[in-house]
Amino acid sequence: VVVREFADYQCPACGRFSDASARLKEEYVESGQVRFVYFDLPLQQHKNAMPAAQAARCAGDQGAYWAMHDQLYDMQTEWSGSGDPVETFTRYANELGLEERRFLRCMNTELHREAVEQSLRVAMQLRVTSTPTVLVDNIRLTRPGWGQLSAVVERELANGNQD
Repeated sequence: VVVREFADYQCPACGRFSDASARLKEEYVESGQVRFVYFDLPLQQHKNAMPAAQAARCAGDQGAYWAMHDQLYDMQTEWSGSGDPVETFTRYANELGLEERRFLRCMNTELHREAVEQSLRVAMQLRVTSTPTVLVDNIRLTRPGWGQLSAVVERELANGNQD
């Protein structure tokens, strides 16, 4: 079963869904029953969403993608309206024990902008325009949250086991 989430780090509803995706990882992904794929969909009205998506990927270059991903959602209200989010993201990188100069170089050169834009193109091809959009296999959740997510995942796992 493949769960795909299209999300924007600055979107409050995505922040609320991040608890469900964390639980999904604990209960299904770690045991190998589900593959979870996160797509960046930074919305134009969120000026800090693109740098946030790049911050997660820059942290990923040092093995801390999911740690930064979780930190960005946990601290969303802190950086969301910031005029200089990179300063805040760099502090998070330091708290995660990352090499600051390498992280900043990645951010300042926008090393991962192309990858984030490619993720945006995938979303457009699938006609995904709002965040969070969550697909379990190809079933789009109408109310992304743990209740619906776990129910659809369980149903898909059961269907798959009958083949």
